[in-house]
Amino acid sequence: MKKITLVSLISFLFLIISSLVAYFLRYIDGVNDKICLIIGVIILVLSGLIKLIFKRKKLISIFCLILSSIALGFMIRSWYIFRNFDNSLLVMLLVSLACIVHLWIFYLLLYIPFIDKHYVAYTIIFIIASIIVYLFVMGFSQTTYISTFGYYMIVEMSFVIGLCMSSRTYTDLINNMSICSYSVFIVAVVIAILMIAGDGADFDFSFDLGGGDSLSDKKSPKDKKVINDFEKRI
Repeated sequence: MKKITLVSLISFLFLIISSLVAYFLRYIDGVNDKICLIIGVIILVLSGLIKLIFKRKKLISIFCLILSSIALGFMIRSWYIFRNFDNSLLVMLLVSLACIVHLWIFYLLLYIPFIDKHYVAYTIIFIIASIIVYLFVMGFSQTTYISTFGYYMIVEMSFVIGLCMSSRTYTDLINNMSICSYSVFIVAVVIAILMIAGDGADFDFSFDLGGGDSLSDKKSPKDKKVINDFEKRI
């Protein structure tokens, strides 16, 4: 299986879980923006501690990915409560799909030989260009889903890094994606800053968080395949 297929699947499921958590939290009474944010941070810290203790085990990496996606859901609900708006589940799922399309745009451009040859520089330029375009769109739009896309894009851009990281087996790939999922911490910091500022400004800064193997792995992520651990043992 190609890396792009697995990364896309993991990314989409990650954002779907976050969307479901954020959506269904609306039906729980007594929660406010600060409580949701604090719970989200606690879940993320718990995920990080588990990951730190058990490191590269595949089931632990999957479990930590799920915990991180749940944490993101709490943070998105915190933002919605703070800004006093909401999005339907359909809108949130479409925003998740848009993030995957963005990931595939990055991947398909690698089929241009010049870009594929200089994919490290291309990755950096792609991330910077994505941030600039997002900020431009945000400046001319008042729609409620734009900020959601911004927070999701923070995580999705880290998954772009995960796509480029060296992954020889499924375990390696899932481990890398698990590490990249801690970019959710950036979402928490951005929301916390805006909540402290108290003005509800629509500033969503899209950074990324990588980890593990370097981007400077010798081969381009295009057409890379990961090896099933079972096949490797054979």
